[in-house]
Amino acid sequence: MNDIELPKTLDMDSIEALQARFKTDEWPEFLALERNDLAVEIRLSVPKSLSWFAGHFPGNPVLPGVVQTHWACELSKLLFSMVTPFDKITKLRFKTVVFPDTELVLILRQKTELKNISFIYKCGDTVISSGNVQFREVQ
Repeated sequence: MNDIELPKTLDMDSIEALQARFKTDEWPEFLALERNDLAVEIRLSVPKSLSWFAGHFPGNPVLPGVVQTHWACELSKLLFSMVTPFDKITKLRFKTVVFPDTELVLILRQKTELKNISFIYKCGDTVISSGNVQFREVQ
């Protein structure tokens, strides 16, 4: 996260709380979390035991793009305390596949329009996928 300075300390309580909240075979293992008011960076591991790999694709499993999007939406809602429902995703791009046992970094940034969150999944310097999540305005 080049343009936003984040704290360098790891808040183990937050990682434990995040892992406890999403501890099924449908979520990654959360390894580290850094945040400030407008950005969150999560280091995560995508284990081969995820249910999403079953049947997608036999003999060469990859993490479906819709799952990456689902994770970004749900984590954005939780970590940025979004109280309105998810509305739409824009600028969605998938650039490379995610195989089992891959470590990724998910970067979530709240945009100036407070109901919009951008997300980027990276593996090292390689961008895996990205997009913008928009939540509904309060009526």
